[in-house]
Amino acid sequence: MTGKFGIFALFSAIIVVLSSGCGGKQYDQNPYNQVKAFLEAPHNLRKMMESKDSRASSRGEFFLFSGSISGNSQVIHSVKFAWDLGDNVYPIVSVPLEKVRIRPIQKVEVPTVAFFLDDREINRRFNYLVQDPLAGYDYGRRAVENSELRLFSNRDDLPRFLNEHQGYLKYVVITCSEFDWPQNISLPLNNPEQPR
Repeated sequence: MTGKFGIFALFSAIIVVLSSGCGGKQYDQNPYNQVKAFLEAPHNLRKMMESKDSRASSRGEFFLFSGSISGNSQVIHSVKFAWDLGDNVYPIVSVPLEKVRIRPIQKVEVPTVAFFLDDREINRRFNYLVQDPLAGYDYGRRAVENSELRLFSNRDDLPRFLNEHQGYLKYVVITCSEFDWPQNISLPLNNPEQPR
C-alpha cells in the first residue's frame, strides 16, 4: 500500500514541477508603475484661448471648458487643456468635468495639472492580462504590449491613453492661483433681480 502511495506522490510531484517549470516566471512589470510618478507630478498648463462666455471661463483663463447647448442653458461637460509633456511639447487632453479638481493657491505663477489614475482598475486590467500562470513570462509580456496598457511604456503615448481610456482616469488636479479661479458663485436663486 505504501509503495503505491509513494509512487502516486512522486508522480504528482513530477507533474507539479513540470507544469510550474513550463510556465516559468510570470510577467510582473505593470507599465503603470513606471509612469505613475511622472503622471502625478505637476505639469505646466498652456493657455488655449480667451473665452468671452462668462459661464464657461474665468479671468485669466488657461483652460477651455467645452460643452453643448441644450435649450436655453449651456451644459458644460468636459475640460480641454494643453499640458507640458516635456521639452516644450504640449499635447491636448480632454477630461470629463466631474473628474477635475481645482486647487486654488494664493501665489502660483504657472498653473499645473497632475493626473491620478485608478490604481485598482489598472491593476485589475494588468492582472487579467497575465492571469494564466502556465502561459509564462513571454505570453504575459505580449498580452500587455498588445493591450491599451502598452501606451504607458512611451511617454509620447500618454496623451492618447488619457484621451482614449477615460475609465482608468480617477481625477486630475489643476493647481492655479486664486486670481485665476475667482470666488464669484452666482446662482439664479441668489439674485433677487431675476424673476422666479
